[in-house]
Amino acid sequence: MAKQREKNKKKPQEDRLDLTKMQTSSYSSNTLVFNWFEDVRALETRLKDFQRKQKNSDLKVNHTRKTFYNLFKEFPFIQKGRYVKFGQTVQIVTPFTPGPNGKLGLTLCGTVTEKDIDEYGHFSDQSLVNVSPVRRPYVKNLFKILPCKGTLQEEGDDLRYGDEFLIATTGSWSGQPLYVRSDPPSAMSPGNDLNHGVVTFTAKEDSYCRWKALFEKRDEREAMETHPIEPETRMMIKQVMTNKSLSAEPTLWYQTFFGPEADVSVHDYRTPKRTDSVNSIWMFVTQEKRDSDRNPNNEGC
Repeated sequence: MAKQREKNKKKPQEDRLDLTKMQTSSYSSNTLVFNWFEDVRALETRLKDFQRKQKNSDLKVNHTRKTFYNLFKEFPFIQKGRYVKFGQTVQIVTPFTPGPNGKLGLTLCGTVTEKDIDEYGHFSDQSLVNVSPVRRPYVKNLFKILPCKGTLQEEGDDLRYGDEFLIATTGSWSGQPLYVRSDPPSAMSPGNDLNHGVVTFTAKEDSYCRWKALFEKRDEREAMETHPIEPETRMMIKQVMTNKSLSAEPTLWYQTFFGPEADVSVHDYRTPKRTDSVNSIWMFVTQEKRDSDRNPNNEGC
C-alpha cells in the first residue's frame, strides 16, 4: 500500500513535467503558422481593391455623397399666376396628417434603396414614393404636373378639377422624368403591410400613372368640376384606373437613408362618419415657405 501511495504521489508530478515539456516545444511567436501567406495575399487584394475604388470614386462614401448631392439640391420655386398650371413644379403636401412627433403636415417625396445609392446615386425605376416631415424644397420632394399623352392639355394650361395629369420627378439617374405609379395589390404585385397599393416611380408612362384632382367637399365637387385649381386648396388625388385615393399611411413609419418616412398608398380611407380621411387630403404648394426645417435629416414633426 505504501508503494502504491508513493506511486500516486509521483503521477501528478510526472504530468506536470510532461506539460512543461509540451509548452517548451510549442512554436515561438515569430513562427508563421496556418494560412499566413494566404491571409497576407487576401489583405493585399483587399487593399488594391480599396485603392482602385478610391481612385475611381467608387467607395460607399462616394456613392452616399453623390446621392445626397443629387437629391438635396435646393430647388427654389415660385408661384406663376393665380392657378396651378401644367408643367409647373410643385410640392404635394398632406396638411393634416401627423408626423412622428405629432406635428401636422407631410410632403410627398421619393426615396432610394441601397441599390439605388450604389448603382445610380439618384431615383431609378421602381424607387419608392413616401411622405416625409421635411418641407424645404429639394429635388427629393418636388414634382412636375405634366399633361397625359393623347389629351388636349399642354404645358402652360391651367390645371382643372377632373383633368388627368402625370406626377413626374424633377430629376433621375437617366435625366428623364420618372412618373408616380401604383399597381393594385395582387399575387404578382403585393401591397404594403396593410395590403394597400404601393406607390413607386416608373420610367414608362401607362394608365396606372394617370391621376386627377377632386374638390375636397363632396357636395361641391360637381360644381367645381373643370374649375382651375388654386395653390394650397385642399383636394383629393384619385388614380384614374382604380378611382382610389392617394393616401399617406401614418401608421407605417420606418427609418430611411434620409430619416423617418411613412408609406404612401392608393386606398380610400374613411372616417366613422363615412367622410374622407385627412390622410387622403392633399394640396399643391407652389412657393416656398421659410421655416425652421433647414436640415434634410430633421425629423421636423
